[in-house]
Amino acid sequence: MIYLATPQDTLFHIIPHVAKLTGQHSLPLQDIIDALPEPLPSCTPPYLITAICNCTPSSNVIIPDTYKLSPSRLLRILVRKVDALVSVLGTSLVAEFVHKPLALVIGQEPPSNIAQITDLARRKCAMDIISADLLDQFSNLLYESTEYYPLIRKLMQFYNTDYVSCTSRAIASSCYCGSIRNPERRFREASGERRN
Repeated sequence: MIYLATPQDTLFHIIPHVAKLTGQHSLPLQDIIDALPEPLPSCTPPYLITAICNCTPSSNVIIPDTYKLSPSRLLRILVRKVDALVSVLGTSLVAEFVHKPLALVIGQEPPSNIAQITDLARRKCAMDIISADLLDQFSNLLYESTEYYPLIRKLMQFYNTDYVSCTSRAIASSCYCGSIRNPERRFREASGERRN
């Protein structure tokens, strides 16, 4: 009998556990590793924990340094993973989740910055893949690392439209505002409009 295994990134398995373990206070590195569910303790290298955590150095040689999950350190790693994934997205993924949604929004008359918009849509696709198994707090953090509204403003200028109709176009495709909190406010900001 032959068993085929799919490679797994240990990082995505340990994030929810480390977040829970260090949610209230920092812990020694070995305590974090030992508290992980099997088989994670045996396949989690210590450097992976230290890469996503802030360290509180101990002033006592007997007491070990302690670690607590750092959203900013984790975000840097997640963004690097998105950067790496964008350039290797498969043809079928790009066709379904980049070109198809863009065609619904843009139609037959693409704006002059269509290359930028396509790059942004590819990035959104990569973020969707990376964030699929993340806790909401870290998924939102990842999405918010990319600003979408400068390109929306370009679309608005191209179509000579306001943020309402442009929001409808964007929501239809889900490429631009599907991950943005309060998209209506973002589009008002993009258009320079201020409402009380």
